[in-house]
Amino acid sequence: MSPPSRRSEILIHPTLLNLSFRGADRLEEQVRSPHPPHYPAFHTCRIESLQIPPNATILEYSVHSISRSLWREISAVWVELKEEKDNQTAQELIEPSTTSGSSERPRPWHSVKVIQLFQRSCYDLVAVNDETSWERDLLLEYTYAFTDHVRQSLSPNFTDISDPPTGLPYYTRSGPSLFPDVESAVQFLKYPTTQIGACKIILHPKWGSRNYPTCMVTDAPLEDIRRVFEEMPGLTLELTKR
Repeated sequence: MSPPSRRSEILIHPTLLNLSFRGADRLEEQVRSPHPPHYPAFHTCRIESLQIPPNATILEYSVHSISRSLWREISAVWVELKEEKDNQTAQELIEPSTTSGSSERPRPWHSVKVIQLFQRSCYDLVAVNDETSWERDLLLEYTYAFTDHVRQSLSPNFTDISDPPTGLPYYTRSGPSLFPDVESAVQFLKYPTTQIGACKIILHPKWGSRNYPTCMVTDAPLEDIRRVFEEMPGLTLELTKR
């Protein structure tokens, strides 16, 4: 009898963190809107509306195992991860099985996990204006900073993100496809969506469309992932130099 089909599961339920950044004062001025006099009001909105200190963000993360169908999606995007898992599979084929039932043996791709990430925004990011352009750029830079920290902390395991502006891998070579990040968030978390023109937008259950989403893909052990995220609120993260 063949083993039951593997399904996606929540390994760490949505958890909130407050993250702080070093050098964000300079960053926030650099990504200010095309109309510099508006910048102080944008900055004040984040501090007062979100009730967070300057140079900080509110992050929700959750960790998920993946199904076979989602692995097919992932392997068409993160081709270096696919190559790594293909090599592990080939190695297993030439090694004697240490389990009594080879059909039940874990496959290399079973170690792959998706980390769903949402930052809370002050402005409704569905809109396109000076305020939302400023905050979207700011949250993108924060994304690069904390995901780079996670990636380095989980090394030598594979870790990469779906780059928010492009949907392509950010740190590794890309494949022929884009990752369906909205669909994966719906599958994992059952968050609702709304249609804005040709785009489907995730509605966070508490923040609505005032959120900035992305996701990471990693094959790191779950306890390592948990440790890295639990340690981050006690750190002041360095902004990445790109």
